[in-house]
Amino acid sequence: MTILFLGSGPFGLPALRRLQQLRPRQIVVGTVPDAPGGRRRKPVPTPVKVTAAELALPCFELPTLRREHADPLLQEVQPQLAIVCDFRLFLTRRFLAAIPQQSYNLHPSLLPRYRGAAPVARSILANETEHGITLYQMVKEMDAGPIVGHRELPITTKQDRVQLEAALSEMGADLLAEHLPSLESGNPDVTPQDHSQATFAPIIRKPEGWIDWRAPASDIENQVLAMTPWPRSFCRWLPPGDGEPVLLFVDRVAVETTEHSPTKPGTILSCSGDGIAVACGSSGTEVLVLKQLQRAGKRLLEADEFLRGTPMQVGQRLQSDLPNDDTPTNQEQGPR
Repeated sequence: MTILFLGSGPFGLPALRRLQQLRPRQIVVGTVPDAPGGRRRKPVPTPVKVTAAELALPCFELPTLRREHADPLLQEVQPQLAIVCDFRLFLTRRFLAAIPQQSYNLHPSLLPRYRGAAPVARSILANETEHGITLYQMVKEMDAGPIVGHRELPITTKQDRVQLEAALSEMGADLLAEHLPSLESGNPDVTPQDHSQATFAPIIRKPEGWIDWRAPASDIENQVLAMTPWPRSFCRWLPPGDGEPVLLFVDRVAVETTEHSPTKPGTILSCSGDGIAVACGSSGTEVLVLKQLQRAGKRLLEADEFLRGTPMQVGQRLQSDLPNDDTPTNQEQGPR
């Protein structure tokens, strides 16, 4: 049986490697074409394409899954089963119908919750304490097909999106291995989703990285975790005098449990090697400590090293209103 694996990003790599281990010489890979990346905008292959080459797996590049691109692949490969994970293209109804044993997707949420492009980020923003991954049969409607199985991942400590996705991707490989024989049989046990319980996880937009210091400290902490590694969380520091606002990226924070007298949100309360304490919340009585920061175009630094090169002082402010000009471009963010 030929199994077609469709993927683009790093989330699907553990599943691809597990498939190659379980079904050597049966796996064919499909991914999207190389895309411009980095400062020089040179073509960069997807992580799936790179891994397919490492595993010596045949790999096809597909700009779309419309007839003119999908038919040559289907005719040459004739896959009986398709496994999809972190793929950038929607599977058309015609493509789905062409796979005899159906197509199945690994989705990093406990469906029907968080259907869509950014389930992990959205669940972090919602302060969920339980995450998970679902294997389901694909239908034309987004993430709405019947469920083959799922695994839950309780959260006991705060994790950023990169850490959580890494854990879920390994869990997804295990889930796929458990159910692979039943998928190959063409008759797995499935459970319809309760569509009335569906929630949606739309794609993350760059302005969502802007920190509003009027929000509760715990919400800003979740924002920083969810926006890693892109678009990251950012704000602007207002230096004294007539200096131009300085764009800052904030990569690690901690909520301080002690409150203080009301003050304007975004006011810097203290600067030390342990971090930069900032007033937040609607009344400015909550405290968030910034642990890792980066000036645009500079290196990411721990707070103590950052303060040695940036004259930040108590009483200065970080902006709470999103500027009208723009939000950071990829070039402004600089290398991590």
